[in-house]
Amino acid sequence: MQKKLFIIGNGFDIGNKLHTSFDYFSKVLARLSPDGGFIWDLYQTNKIFELDKDNKIDRTTGIWSDFENLLAKPNFESIDNIFINFDYGYRPKSDIPHYSESFKIINTALELFAQEAINQIPNLDPNEKYITKFGDNALFINFNYTSTLEDLYHINADNILHIHGALNHKPLIFGYPIGDKEDDFSPEEYTKPRMIDYEEKRKGLENLKNYFESLYKEYDTKKLGNFISDMDILEIEMIGHAYKVDFAYFDYLHKLFPEAHWILNWFSDSDRENALKFKKKFGLNAELKRLK
Repeated sequence: MQKKLFIIGNGFDIGNKLHTSFDYFSKVLARLSPDGGFIWDLYQTNKIFELDKDNKIDRTTGIWSDFENLLAKPNFESIDNIFINFDYGYRPKSDIPHYSESFKIINTALELFAQEAINQIPNLDPNEKYITKFGDNALFINFNYTSTLEDLYHINADNILHIHGALNHKPLIFGYPIGDKEDDFSPEEYTKPRMIDYEEKRKGLENLKNYFESLYKEYDTKKLGNFISDMDILEIEMIGHAYKVDFAYFDYLHKLFPEAHWILNWFSDSDRENALKFKKKFGLNAELKRLK
């Protein structure tokens, strides 16, 4: 059966006026955790965030794909200051497990963030261009955690694969990919037991190591294959994706449908640059279109 496949990224939700930008997530995280500042300190890098006029990190310039790639790469010097140079004269030992547990607030913030975005949908109107674009023969691979396609555009849920889960299709898959970047490394190298003289330090370090390992984002191409089995995909259109992560899925699709025509929508100049690299990386039969 011939079908058109749409790949939906976070830019699609943002274009529909949902509060799903990385900036909104950072605000949810800050609301939930008194240690929000501590968490952000561990992920500050000029490669991901720009600096404002006061030379402080401007979180509004970050994007989801960059943050996920960064999850395995916190500022380990700050971690050393907590676990190696912990000053027991001023802070109780119980603070160590508390610090390592504070990372897990990210997961809680993610669910609240998705729920708040979904709560907006009843007050929104669908975009006419998408109503026209989405036909009866369309299938969707949705990388978002929201139900925008189902609730705003009334797409049959059977035609949508939430490849990373959704609020009503848990678990939510969130974390850093393995193998997408040449400079991948294992956080275990930075959380090996050292000359630690307190059991609380060893426990805190082990909890931190376990949490980093839990953030590995494994690709489930089998799940994708089951969704599009027996389909004849002639065209694949990407909307709102950053073209910077999840390459294993796109490699799988290209090999499965080598003759398919790809449409790579872009919004910003950086999107266009990434789309061009994406096209070249996989040798796609693709055209680039500016999303208006």
